[in-house]
Amino acid sequence: PKAKAGSKPLSFAQIAKIPRPGAQTIGGAAFLPDGSHVLYLRSAEYGSLSRQLYATCVATGETRPLACTPPGTGEEDNLSLEEKLRRERARIMNTGVTSFKVAGPVGSPGRILVPLGGALYVREGIAPDAEMQRVFDPQAAPLGPGPVLDPQISEDGSVICFVWRDELYCVPADGSA
Repeated sequence: PKAKAGSKPLSFAQIAKIPRPGAQTIGGAAFLPDGSHVLYLRSAEYGSLSRQLYATCVATGETRPLACTPPGTGEEDNLSLEEKLRRERARIMNTGVTSFKVAGPVGSPGRILVPLGGALYVREGIAPDAEMQRVFDPQAAPLGPGPVLDPQISEDGSVICFVWRDELYCVPADGSA
């Protein structure tokens, strides 16, 4: 496509500024199975690369946070070498809540998987009284710590599978194991 008259080519310095000053990017948008809310990741503060999980009501436009990290959680300095390399390969620059998955039968409030601080958490829907429940924490595992890689939740929201210590593990998403 042709450039507009009077426009200048982008410089490397301009490209390197992500997000642009005064701008905020949204990532990882997904609807709840009942279609009532859209969930997404964005920075709590303009110019910050630390993302949090938010929900916006489709009917009213009301937005509220669902998963916010304490300062320092998920920061590059606190990550294992394996996690740093995985993030580099995937070109993940953000910290805090960097991913989430939504699952559950159509029409249900959904189950939300959130990897956070090296552990896996699940939240049952987005009701204000719903809390994040830890379903797997490698720091508390009998085999010792290690990075949790590529967590996935089944379509019905009943099972979470992930790679840990070079093996595939599956745990009940309701935290019963």
